[in-house]
Amino acid sequence: MKQDVRAAWDWTWLEQLARDVGYGLRQIRRNPAFSGIAIATLALGIGINTAMFSAVDAVLIRPLRFC
Repeated sequence: MKQDVRAAWDWTWLEQLARDVGYGLRQIRRNPAFSGIAIATLALGIGINTAMFSAVDAVLIRPLRFC
């Protein structure tokens, strides 16, 4: 019970986050080609979504009048 209370009120989530970040960085160093492809794919997807939203916002949403 003491461990459950400590886990609920302590900074364990921050320690877990630090461990996860460390693990992620180790995996990036271990296999840089896969990591580069994964990061490039995410960047491309985010960029395309941003461009599409900007186009839809400019063409469809902004011209509408809400009065």
